[in-house]
Order: sequence, then structure tokens, then C-alpha cells
Amino acid sequence: MRRDLHFWKECYIFVACNTYKYIVMKQRLILLLLIVLPALAHADEIGGINYTLSRSYDNNFKSQATVTKKSSGWSWWGASSSSYSGEIVIPETVTSSNTTYYVSAIAADAFSGSSNLTAVTIPSTVMKIGNNAFSGCSSLKHIYSNMLYPQSLGTGVFTNVPSSCVLHIPIGTLAAYKKAGWTQQSTGITIVEEGEAIENFCLENEVNHQFIQNTLYPDDDYTFTKITDYSTQYTSYRKDLPAPVCLIPPTVDGGQELVMEVYTKGQLVRTDRYPVESKLLQIWNLIPQTFYTYKLYVVEANNTQTLIKTGDFKTEGQVRMLNIGYIYNFRDIGGWKLPNGKHVKYGQVFRTGELEISNRFTITDEGKTELLDVQGVGVEIDFGEYSGSPVKNSLDKYVYKTDENSAYMVQQYLKFLNNSPTQNKNCFELVVNSLRAGKKVIFHCNLGADRTGSFAFMLEGLLGVSESDLAKEYEMTSYTYDGRYRTCADNDTNENDHYYKKLVSKIKTDYQGNTFSEKIESMARGFGISQQDIDDFRALMIENDRGDTNGDDRVDAQDASLVLQSAANKIPPVEGGDVNDDGQVDAQDASLILQRVANKITW
Repeated sequence: MRRDLHFWKECYIFVACNTYKYIVMKQRLILLLLIVLPALAHADEIGGINYTLSRSYDNNFKSQATVTKKSSGWSWWGASSSSYSGEIVIPETVTSSNTTYYVSAIAADAFSGSSNLTAVTIPSTVMKIGNNAFSGCSSLKHIYSNMLYPQSLGTGVFTNVPSSCVLHIPIGTLAAYKKAGWTQQSTGITIVEEGEAIENFCLENEVNHQFIQNTLYPDDDYTFTKITDYSTQYTSYRKDLPAPVCLIPPTVDGGQELVMEVYTKGQLVRTDRYPVESKLLQIWNLIPQTFYTYKLYVVEANNTQTLIKTGDFKTEGQVRMLNIGYIYNFRDIGGWKLPNGKHVKYGQVFRTGELEISNRFTITDEGKTELLDVQGVGVEIDFGEYSGSPVKNSLDKYVYKTDENSAYMVQQYLKFLNNSPTQNKNCFELVVNSLRAGKKVIFHCNLGADRTGSFAFMLEGLLGVSESDLAKEYEMTSYTYDGRYRTCADNDTNENDHYYKKLVSKIKTDYQGNTFSEKIESMARGFGISQQDIDDFRALMIENDRGDTNGDDRVDAQDASLVLQSAANKIPPVEGGDVNDDGQVDAQDASLILQRVANKITW
């Protein structure tokens, strides 16, 4: 009996000692893990959601957060799991200990067994959803996914989720979800595209829009023209003016006036004022192929402004004409598409007719404000024959001479080649130096037709604009008031007059190059223009097509993927990725790219 008691006493001592050792060892292990893991990854509950946080010590990458299974606390044996309930909104980023983490994944089993979870919102930043992530969520009714380029599904993600559950995905992304395997058959739930396509406004007036879209001139064929089919059409509007954006304001009671603020790239680009009773608000002189947001205010009797409407819209078109206080033939040389998948930058260099012709017209005060303050023109090159400029005292630089041998008096067509090489060089250098200094330029003669057209021809040709588009750009001067048509197939035999075809033929004959643009470059170098100035001009005036982030001359899902990788700091910022002009490349840009791919919007 005493031996049995001794035996059981020894057993008790052995178990007690080893249990103590085990507990101490586990405590030490837990303490060690608590010390080591924060340097690598650690768990945290933020806003009712559990995350594994992985901090990046590389400035090129963002710290990552992964949504994990909800924990109800710690015991001696580790974390005990619980479940999520109600409506859960996963944010794009979370902050812990002054570090911002990018929510990039939902871990395996993260929501599994959450039988009281009714809805969940997945941010656009999530790139991966693990196995069984929503398995057993028997009350789940809605999943709002903002992912724009979903990755392949893990296994069992929606096991035992009701078939009545609806997966809401952004408009234009259905093809991307299907490609990644997100179908009704594979998920067992309903997938619905949701959202509103953005409102679009074409800034080309209807006649010119048809001319630009429907006309294609073959290289080396200058035997016909299409411009007369359009320039002779009767319209109630001037065909050398753009179409405005037209917005309908809400009805307001009282107030003094309406104030419209228009933004792009996060910057205020114009402010317009309208009578408070206006039924239609026209916004002029915006840039084609650009996303804008606006704020509409009513000005009260005490001059306070009350916000009554906000919204956004997208502008379309290619040619940018401008409405500048009665001035004729005013247009941007930007917008032309180039063979390398890029385009000429808008808003830098403008061609126009005279700003003032004695006893006929002069630019209005509103036009001066639009030209100088809104469009930001700082340099004027005047090839005309009327004295002075009504805005010259407000410019950074104004050059004007009537003498054909003067420093800045360019000539037209064959005279442009033979009689004014030095003047062409001087004017080109002034344009390049102005752009280097961040100053915008206008150049013009009397009508903005022949001398202006010849100089514009050289600028656009150096940038690589096609023969067809060069001809169309030249022919648009036919819309002006003077009644003289400008056509690429003009049969005028006077070589010193407006004879476009002869200019093109001589350049092709006299100058070397594999392409027409290279021949124009040889012509410019013959004028004494340096290669450095030509290269800088191109660098300042050419940019990637919007959305074509990989430069393959098309906009597709690969471009959206690159935008998302750039947003996550996985790759450097991509050129052309800021398609909504808010000053950053992010998931919203990828969404718009995918909407274009799905033909939901155009630009």
C-alpha cells in the first residue's frame, strides 16, 4: 500500500513538473513569437476586421494587409476563432502604429462559417482571395466587389453560400471576371455588372466631326478633296467653332447667379457664371478625350455660394477648335494620332486668325480673359499685316514684323521653302524655347490660312502627323468667313499662292528620308534648325495615348493590369495610366480602361 502511494506520488510530481515545464516553454515560445513576428508580420484587429499586417521596409513597395479569420481572443493554447456578422466593408487601406497598409488579399477561410454575415464589400486593392474564404456563409446576400482585374478563384470560395447571393461587379469588368473563372457555374451565385457609364460629350461640331471621321486621304494621292462636301453645308453655327459641353442645372428658387467650377487632374481649370434662370449651361474650350468633374453653386443675395450639384463627364473628339471672343479659325495643333501609338499634346501651341482687324472686328474682353487667363497663352507670333496686337502688353513675348525680310515673317508654300528659311528657324526656336519655359504659344497671319498653315504644316510634320491628317488639318481653314477654300487638291497654278500640293511634291523630291516626316525633318535642318531643338520639340509635344500603358498601340486588359500593378507600387508609374485626369494612377483608371475594352465608354 505504501509502495502504491509512493508510486502515485512520483507520478503526480512527474506530471506536475512536466506540465509546468510545458507551460513555461509555451509561454516562452509565445513570447518569442511576439518579439519576432512584428518584424515580419503581425495580426491586428482594426475596425472590427482582423488582418495580418506585413510591413515593407522597401520604399518601392507598399506594406500589405491580408484579411483573416476573426479572433475572439487568446488562450494558453493560442487564438480562438469567431465569426463575422452583419455587413462588413473592407477598406482599401488600414493604419496601425502610424503605418498605412494596403489591403491586398483575403486569406483562406477568412469568413468561413460566418453564418450571420449578410453582406461584404471587397475593395479594388484586393488581388487574391484564398480557398474557402466565404465557405458556409449561409446568410450572405450581397458581395460588392470593386476588384477591376480579378485573379483566379481559389477552391471552395463560395461553398454553401446561397445561390440567391448576388456578386456585384463594376461596369465593364464582366469579361475580366469570366476570364479569371468567375462565372455563375463556378461560383454558384449570381454575377451582375453595376454602375453608370460616364456621360460623354463630343467637342467637335457635327460637320467637322463627320469630316475628320469619314475622310482618309491616301499617301501620294492629291487628286481629290472631301472638304467641300462639308464646308458648303448650311449650319446654324460657325463650322470653325467647337461644340460645347451642355449641362442641365437643377431648378433653384432665388439667388443671383449660377457658378460652375470645372476640374481635371484635381485642378480647377475654369470657372463660368450663368444667369440663375438658365435652363442649359454651356462649357466651352475644354480638351477632348479628358475626364472632368464639376461643382455647381448658386450665389445667394448675401454673396455666399451654396453647392447645388456635382458630377463628372468625359469629352470626346480629336480636333480642338476654340471659341475665343469672335476670333476666326482658332484651333489647337494637338490631338493628332501618331504612327507610334502616341498623340500630339493638347493645350501647348495654337494657330489662329488675326486677333484684331481694323474696322472689322477685335477680340472681346471675354475673349482676352479666355485667351490669357484660362488658356494661359504667353507668347504671340504675328505673321500678319495689321499693326499690333490687342493683348501684346499682357504677354510674356510678342513678335511682329511686316517686312518679308524681317526676323519672324514666314511665307507660304513654295515661298516658305525658298524665301524664308531664316524666319522659319527663328520662329521654330521661339516656339521650342517658349515650351521649354512652360509658356504656351499662338501664331497667326491675317486669316490663319496660308502663312499660318505652312508653319503649322512644318510643326505637325516634324511630330509625325500622317499625310492624310496634315491635309485635313490644312483644309479645315475652308470653314472660315473669307469664302476662299483651301484644299489639298487645289489646281491653282500660281506657285506663290495657296498651293498645298506643290509644297508636298517639292519636299518629297528635294529632301531625304524614309518617311514623309523624315523628309520634313531634313527640310527643317536645311533651314538651320538644330537636331536638339527638333528632339526637344518632340519630347515636349508628344505623349502616350490615354490608357495605352504598354505602348502597343491598343487599349486592352493588359493595360488595366499594368495600372493596378503601378497603383500597388509593384512597377514604376506607367505613362498614359491617368485616364481620368485626377493626377494619380489608381484603380479607377483601370476601371475606365476595362469599360472601354467592354465598349461601355469611348475616348
